[in-house]
Amino acid sequence: MFERMIANHSWRHLVDSLARTAAATMIAVLLIPLLVIEVGATGYQIRYAGKDGDGDQDVTMVLQLALQSTRHQLRAARQKCDAYATEAKHDDVASVVALANCFKNGVGRPKSLLRAKRHFETAAAHGSAAAHLALGQFYRDGRVVSRDLRQTADHLRKAADAGLPAAMVEYGLVLLRMKQNRRIACNWFERAAEAGERNGMRLLGDCHARAIGGRSDRSLARKLYRQAALLGDRTALLKLTGHVFKGIGADIAAAEGCDWATEAAARDNQAASVAFAYCLSVIR
Repeated sequence: MFERMIANHSWRHLVDSLARTAAATMIAVLLIPLLVIEVGATGYQIRYAGKDGDGDQDVTMVLQLALQSTRHQLRAARQKCDAYATEAKHDDVASVVALANCFKNGVGRPKSLLRAKRHFETAAAHGSAAAHLALGQFYRDGRVVSRDLRQTADHLRKAADAGLPAAMVEYGLVLLRMKQNRRIACNWFERAAEAGERNGMRLLGDCHARAIGGRSDRSLARKLYRQAALLGDRTALLKLTGHVFKGIGADIAAAEGCDWATEAAARDNQAASVAFAYCLSVIR
């Protein structure tokens, strides 16, 4: 089993990734204390304050190209937001949402959650599902408004009814948080999963794995975790690893479990200890 793990591509990828990270960290630790930032007439320069082999010459790295690229990106972002603002005046709802995101993210406009909220409200009044989703998140997180789960649920429900998979997931989570009908929450996770939303797949898997909302198919839970993991969901990946090693929903598959475990470790170092613990228990 251990030999198969060593030969496995994902294992090699993990080792290479860790080696590159260690090397980059060592370089950063050695060089960062020696970097000096200087402000000149034409921009910034980073000067290496150490000395070369002769002990006399400094090594200078000029960041003009990087700064020019950054300035170009900022100018392009401002121009895009200017265009959104122009179209928004002509009641183009998509442009109103885009302008709201300019203020929300502080890209192309000074960051202002209050102005973003006002634009989202304007777009929501015209039936924008994306705006309802954003407003639901504002009320859920208490950003520039007081936390209000009922307002959150109202906006998310409208966005979910309009067909936004992300809103379906968030609305289902709010229903669970409000201790509303769990069956309805799982139904929304199912709709999101059918639309290809990986969070919906994982949460529907939880419904089956934990017998929530009248669902209790552990075999289906394992399949849903696998689908979500293949789409890059780290939490689903860990849950799938546990199901495979413990034989939940199907027979124990140690070789497959080690593959998923090494994949989990390669994607998230915090999960590596859990994944390796599973693998080591099987190797023994």
